[in-house]
Amino acid sequence: MLPNQDFLRQLEKIHDSNQRTLKDMFRNEIRGSFLVEIKSRVEKSIAPFITQLYDFSFSDEVALTGGDNYIEYEMAKTIVGVHHANTVFLTKEERSSKEKNDEYKNELSKQVSELMRIRRYSGAFFRNKTFIQGERYIYYPVPYMLFAMCTRMNEILMQHSVKHNYVYWMSLIMNKSMAALTLLEDQFLDSAYMPCRTVIEMFIKLMLFKNEPELLDEGSRFAAFDLDKTCCSQSYSDEFNEAFAQRKSRSFTNKVDFLHYGFVDAIEGYHDIVRQRPYSINGIIEYLEEKADDEEIALFERLKAFYNMCHGYIHGNVFTAKYPLLHYFEISLILGEIVPRVYSMVCDEATVEETIFGWDILDRFSNEFALLKKQYGARSTENFEKELAKMRTTGGIHK
Repeated sequence: MLPNQDFLRQLEKIHDSNQRTLKDMFRNEIRGSFLVEIKSRVEKSIAPFITQLYDFSFSDEVALTGGDNYIEYEMAKTIVGVHHANTVFLTKEERSSKEKNDEYKNELSKQVSELMRIRRYSGAFFRNKTFIQGERYIYYPVPYMLFAMCTRMNEILMQHSVKHNYVYWMSLIMNKSMAALTLLEDQFLDSAYMPCRTVIEMFIKLMLFKNEPELLDEGSRFAAFDLDKTCCSQSYSDEFNEAFAQRKSRSFTNKVDFLHYGFVDAIEGYHDIVRQRPYSINGIIEYLEEKADDEEIALFERLKAFYNMCHGYIHGNVFTAKYPLLHYFEISLILGEIVPRVYSMVCDEATVEETIFGWDILDRFSNEFALLKKQYGARSTENFEKELAKMRTTGGIHK
């Protein structure tokens, strides 16, 4: 039986109305005809598995909450985010040239379609309205995929009941990474450096425990000291005070740092390698680098620089930062070095595939991360001013 022609015409009117509305909503962010063209391509691409991405069933819960099926709106936000990420630091003419290039249109459509495939781990959690309006960095490919990896990690740890001692540290990294990405989503860019610094600390400790597995019990003992001091008694326990009195670095008198890193005393030969500030994250990095290969040393050096940078931001004031894009770069770079590595570890511990719905997220992430690092390498006052001018042209906010 053929569909009623009046019904089909009504559907066409609704579709045309939605297209006009989206063009108007995003008129300050992207050329309307380009948005609609890419959206049409993405719709065709994801059509075979659309029911896997969105729940079209109706229930009392959906009636009360409205559900999350803002398909066209979410698709448009993703298109805008990916396109903006691809064209950072490009001139207006270069950006326009890309928008006319069929090869680029195909690549952009593919990027957006791939992200939509994992939206249940990312886009489905994002707000329709953020606290502070601004560039939607969370829809840029790198943060989008980092968010997906974190939520997938949480799912794996919940479903597979992974009980290995490393899981405690992996869970902390996942938790704080999610906190940083959520702050990025809501435009609280300056506040994201605190959880980022914690992510670095936890990752360096995890690397140490991976290298020195016999140290895990001592690490857990000091974590218990920290928990008791911070959340329970508000004072140092007798057991901790005894450990502090017997510390190997007698010249070191800071109890707080010993509380966080005193477990290193259990490592044979640690203090022979680390002479300066042994009870610190930089001390642990120095120890790890002694046994690391060139690639690992390069990673540790990057993390050390990021850690010191976070420390500077936390004790400074970046609320009135002139270039929000710089903070997008820095937060994405920090988490981009750590989250994929921990995601791979979690999958390995749980013996599950790293792919999400059959899609190799780590492989795709490496490509997007390479572009981000290239763009970061091109940062300059001149380029940041160009990006700032774009925001001023559009009123500085996205509706």
